[in-house]
Amino acid sequence: MRRTWRVTGPVLTAVLLLTACSGEDEEKEPAGLELPKGVTLTEGGTELDPGEPATVAYPEDEKGATALTVAVEKIKQGRIEDFALFSLTPEDAASTPFYVTLSVVNEGPGTPGTTALPVFANDGENTLISPNAIVGTFEPCPPAALPADLPAGDEASQCLVYLMPKGASLASIDLQIADAADAIRWRPEQNAP
Repeated sequence: MRRTWRVTGPVLTAVLLLTACSGEDEEKEPAGLELPKGVTLTEGGTELDPGEPATVAYPEDEKGATALTVAVEKIKQGRIEDFALFSLTPEDAASTPFYVTLSVVNEGPGTPGTTALPVFANDGENTLISPNAIVGTFEPCPPAALPADLPAGDEASQCLVYLMPKGASLASIDLQIADAADAIRWRPEQNAP
């Protein structure tokens, strides 16, 4: 029900070294993307509070890319009892669910071309957890796919479900378009239930 990626220190170091050797210190517009007037991209590595938006090129460095403004609007801790009608593995049954509400605005000029963005839960220990696919109705966090053909100027919202393993805590929600070093992170409010 859950996919987990572990980014090890040597891999992260290699990514940072490759970035440092590129010889380009300033932000540049990705190839194939002509940003609409007044739209600027958010610098990779930015940390935000829930509700604050970030604008990224998606897909990165590809012809037909578009600018998307993404905001993690809300991060809410759920209860495993919310999954009483689901068949959970023992590992998932011991986890803590989090519900994350996203808003996505297509700034243009293209379309997202996907129904899901690379948004992960980060436990602060180099483990990224992908959202769980929910089929059917789920009242605490109604599933909705991002329209792949979302027109420029339109907005969509999604609610994503993450099951944090027992003993892990939620450090951030990461939008990782390229590599871990350039992820944009939303930190949950400290006193959120």
